[in-house]
Amino acid sequence: MKYEKWFLLICAVVAGVLAFVPGAGSGILGALALPFAAAGWVLRTLSLSGPIGNAAAIAVYVLICAVPVVLWLRSGRKAEDRLLIPLAAVTAYVLYYMINPGLRNPVMQNSVGDAGYAGAFWSALAAWGVVKLVGGLEGKLFRALRVFLLLCGAACLMGAFGPGLAGLREGLAEHSGGYVSGAVRGMTALFLLLDFAAAALESVLTALVLLKGIALLRELDADPFSEGCVRAANEVSLWCRRTLVAVALVSLGMNLGQLLASPMLMNIQLEVRIPVMGLAVSFVMLAVTRLLVRGKELKDDNDLFI
Repeated sequence: MKYEKWFLLICAVVAGVLAFVPGAGSGILGALALPFAAAGWVLRTLSLSGPIGNAAAIAVYVLICAVPVVLWLRSGRKAEDRLLIPLAAVTAYVLYYMINPGLRNPVMQNSVGDAGYAGAFWSALAAWGVVKLVGGLEGKLFRALRVFLLLCGAACLMGAFGPGLAGLREGLAEHSGGYVSGAVRGMTALFLLLDFAAAALESVLTALVLLKGIALLRELDADPFSEGCVRAANEVSLWCRRTLVAVALVSLGMNLGQLLASPMLMNIQLEVRIPVMGLAVSFVMLAVTRLLVRGKELKDDNDLFI
């Protein structure tokens, strides 16, 4: 469990750091391109620093591109890992054009182009991941589900503290000037902060529910009718209820707050904020845990008659 917690924490911290890369606030497009935009900027800066820096940049570039090949060799060249070879080629191609954006087609020399190049890598990585999971699914279903839930939790946190934080930073900078009173600017900045906090809270609680789900899957893998499994299911159920209440109340507060404070806000776009992701995950996990607890109760009742 400690491994999963540290992994999610590192993902959130890395996303927060990368949020200060230019263009990081463009939603899912920015999230897709964020690591490559940062790596391209670092390697390009290093390359332009001089002969030694250029040699170091080339060495780092080769090492990054060789990672999929090394993973393929270490896996014993399994059939489900063959996609790592084209993944290495895609990595080299994408990273090269991230380092040298001036060599791209003119229509790709923007943030959408960044996302397009990065999307090629993520699609290749996803294809390998799916083939890898399916190839080792038999007898390892719960392990595969734990990995999937962990990645979903990481995606929630990276979305909140990556593009979300970058969007907050850009929004504060955009509304810091203008011919409006300091009170209006201050109220607008406050609601930008509150909106970010509400989205971050939803993502953190959703990730926490998924983390509890990982612990439940581990107990299910060991013994689906054990007391430990019931305790884990009750823990998931408890956090699902807490998440549902917290997300619903925060969303209500934000919507009503924006409506009431609209005369003091500048360039505000009022919309009904419905936290679909957090609610969906919580409801699904709540239903699953209820079924598990009910199954344990039925087993205990049947044991009384034997």
